[in-house]
Amino acid sequence: MGRLDHDPYVTHFSHPHPLELSNAQSLYTTSCSACKLQPHGWMYSCKPCNFTLHISCTQMPNLITHPSHPIHPLTLFAAPPYPGGSFRCDGCGLQGTGFIYHCTTCDFDVHMMCATNPLSLAHQSHPHQLNLVFSSSLPNQRFLLRHLSQDRV
Repeated sequence: MGRLDHDPYVTHFSHPHPLELSNAQSLYTTSCSACKLQPHGWMYSCKPCNFTLHISCTQMPNLITHPSHPIHPLTLFAAPPYPGGSFRCDGCGLQGTGFIYHCTTCDFDVHMMCATNPLSLAHQSHPHQLNLVFSSSLPNQRFLLRHLSQDRV
């Protein structure tokens, strides 16, 4: 059993050195540099810099159109474009320091992981499909899963 069907080395806009395909067990890191989630499986890394990315994080598009902000495209930044080095996600409301989808015109910010949430899903706890909505009448609610009945427009 060898390595996966991925290039052994990649270059990524977020890091100045080539990244090597490595097993997460061989890395001395506590989180992916992009999504900030725990390392697992095969990852790309720069061991001297302690910089790691999940394979899926290296494949995120640099520019997206997202229904939460349809008026402008969102650009992927490797770090928040703010002096403090963090941002508040307009999707979930939490603070972030990892990769960010950002609108430079509106200062609209979304965690990379929030931007990739499915727009709808089925869940065993509810008999109908749940849809992601982007506003709420509840204070401090942002992206929200909600059942939309058939008679709503």
